[in-house]
Amino acid sequence: MTMESRTVPTPHGNESAESLGITEELLGMLVCPVDHGPLRIAERALKCTVCGRVYTVEDGIPDMVVADEQAER
Repeated sequence: MTMESRTVPTPHGNESAESLGITEELLGMLVCPVDHGPLRIAERALKCTVCGRVYTVEDGIPDMVVADEQAER
């Protein structure tokens, strides 16, 4: 079974999950670790649609570790 690549529109053009090195399936499961808001692709990173936090993706691995003081904002 293969997943069709879906393009997610962003203000800076169209990017897909695969362009970040992650699968659509993984993107669909990820949420912001702070407020559990949905994420969208923005500027080659993942951005929370609720709080606006941006999580970088390196080699297909999202860096979603939040320092304690950031999580309490």
